[in-house]
Amino acid sequence: MTDSPALQVTTPSDREVRVIRTFSARRELVFRAWTEPNLVKRWLAGPEGWSITKSEGDPRPGGTYRLEWSGTDNAFMGMTGTYREIEPPSRIVSVEAFDEAWHPGEATVTTEFLADGPNETTVVMTILYESKEARDIAVATGMTDGMIVTYQSLDRLLAEIG
Repeated sequence: MTDSPALQVTTPSDREVRVIRTFSARRELVFRAWTEPNLVKRWLAGPEGWSITKSEGDPRPGGTYRLEWSGTDNAFMGMTGTYREIEPPSRIVSVEAFDEAWHPGEATVTTEFLADGPNETTVVMTILYESKEARDIAVATGMTDGMIVTYQSLDRLLAEIG
């Protein structure tokens, strides 16, 4: 297995963070891994010592999802979201909020799955925060460091189920 592709992170506006990452898998498979709760639970664990204890979702417009993580020393993190748009296998738009406000307000997440050939998919995730302050607070949490770890887990999962 080669090193995982680089995570590209930009701030295209005062309220946005854009994350781009390419995966060696078919677009349909990457989309499934993003939307099927049993698959989400296998890769979105987070940093060392954390695991997903709940992964539920109804991937349709108006459907909701719930993720809960547990970590060392009884640490807990939960997030709830609502799907606004689902266009398999190319696009998801959702609104999410963490139980413990890591940043003010909700965030709208637009995730696009771009086929770069038969077995390569680029995921472009744009997170729109309610304010520049909220975006800056979210970035300061080290969120992209966590994405690097979880996307490496997704690489392994995609290789396994592909």
